[in-house]
Amino acid sequence: PANYYELKKVFFDHGRFDSAICLGTVMFEHLSPAARDSRVLAMLLILRKITAERGETMHIVAENEIDQTSTLALGPQAGKYSFEPDFVNTQAIIARCLVMNLAYPLMWEALSELIMPGETSPELEFLEPSLFGLVGTEKQFGAVHRALFDLTDGRGLAIGFAVQSKISLTPAMETRVKWTKRHRLIAICRRVFSL
Repeated sequence: PANYYELKKVFFDHGRFDSAICLGTVMFEHLSPAARDSRVLAMLLILRKITAERGETMHIVAENEIDQTSTLALGPQAGKYSFEPDFVNTQAIIARCLVMNLAYPLMWEALSELIMPGETSPELEFLEPSLFGLVGTEKQFGAVHRALFDLTDGRGLAIGFAVQSKISLTPAMETRVKWTKRHRLIAICRRVFSL
């Protein structure tokens, strides 16, 4: 939220934050590039004020649509310590994607599968270990990876696992995991099968 009182409440209710990601987009509304950048700049100023009141500093990553926005930005600072905000230039990323697709037209098919939703598009899944009979067992990650691959006829790849908020991505295949009900298998699956 780009609101001083709401952000201040988050800071005082939930403790200290070392970093923040500021996006100019708003759900269910289409804003112009200038409006999105103005929203990001407003959030940066709010965060600067809140961190100054608390005597803290913070690293910011923000998106910008207009090149000049990054030169106007003032990030949080505390005394002599401050971080320059890191900006992700949305238009430059879109332009690079367009040029890559023009230069390598065969690449578009693979990229479109990843970024466009469809019935058979690959999706990131958090799967319950009970689907594979893993609860209460200790198995190597590689064995679980292979079982998912076989079960999905090569259309599913295990890329990690999670226990509540702790995530382990691309663990070594020989990593032994004691699977519980709280675990989730993280996989990229193409949905032409049903688990």
